[in-house]
Amino acid sequence: MSMIKILLLFSALLFFSCTTVSKVDTEEPFDEKEVFQPSPVKKEYVSDKIILQDFYSGKKYTLRDLSMNRQIFMEVTASWCEACKDLKKVSQKLKAYYKEAVLFVRVYLPGDTPPEHGKKGDILEMEIVSSPEDLSIESGDTFPRVFIFSAGGEDVKAVVDGIYPILIYHGMLAN
Repeated sequence: MSMIKILLLFSALLFFSCTTVSKVDTEEPFDEKEVFQPSPVKKEYVSDKIILQDFYSGKKYTLRDLSMNRQIFMEVTASWCEACKDLKKVSQKLKAYYKEAVLFVRVYLPGDTPPEHGKKGDILEMEIVSSPEDLSIESGDTFPRVFIFSAGGEDVKAVVDGIYPILIYHGMLAN
């Protein structure tokens, strides 16, 4: 065989092998924008579902809006509860220690009236408008009750029924 025939045969084999491989490897074209764009993920926070109303201005807020990405110490209380008065003293001391690093909120059940409005910088006093049923904030069965939420209110770190020494609350806020 002449050299030209060998080269032609080799070229033909190479051509057909390339076209065969390309037919096997072909896939549907894809849209790069669709493949490489991250999908937006909205994280759901427990504190988005807790709606509070300011006693004095009447404005409604989610607990998350109030938190400004801080931990939350939410004290559920009632004006008629004697143990709640003791917890108020404990939470005032905690507020003095943590200052603005932790949001302190004192929540009253609907229809309850808070004592006289506190001074600027005191613990926020709010009325509960709505909350998730599984938290049973509005049940009114146990007083006082403290809820400690992680930063921004993503989830509940602790639920404390009754009153405990201040160091217990420090330990919960420190974690």
